[in-house]
Amino acid sequence: MLVAFPVERTELNRIADHVSQLIVDQGLECIETLWLAHERTLQIFIDDRDRQKTITVDECATVSRLLNEDTSLDELFDSRYNLEVSSPGLERPLRLLRDFQDHLGKEVYVQLTGKVQDRRKSKGLLQAVETPTAGEPVVAVTTDGGTWTFGLHQVQKAHLLYDWNDGAGS
Repeated sequence: MLVAFPVERTELNRIADHVSQLIVDQGLECIETLWLAHERTLQIFIDDRDRQKTITVDECATVSRLLNEDTSLDELFDSRYNLEVSSPGLERPLRLLRDFQDHLGKEVYVQLTGKVQDRRKSKGLLQAVETPTAGEPVVAVTTDGGTWTFGLHQVQKAHLLYDWNDGAGS
């Protein structure tokens, strides 16, 4: 099945899950996938499954080779594309519930699939992640305009914000 353009979040999540299955034996997981349409580039962000060690360039190269050998990604796209495999970096992507829970109290940037409380994107302090007994997890971010709450399923893209001016990060 070919991926429709622009690539929807559900498709990117499906690709991330597929990549995670391919690299689980290396003790790694895919934490995010992004499609850069103007460059026709699929970005894959990997991390240690236990989050106990930093990802090396060699691990990125190994995953890149595994993905190049796996033809199922090629079947998703109707023409050539570039593949980039990377570590999470200082502005770590946030996609899974665990990602948000692990980074409470940190500065984040969030972009949603649609508007919630009159905004689609904002930055602020990751305040809370609540999981109701029945239903989707809810994220709360404190912004300059007040508390912004949204469902985890509404997140298109999110990442930590690093303070490049002081070098210490948020």
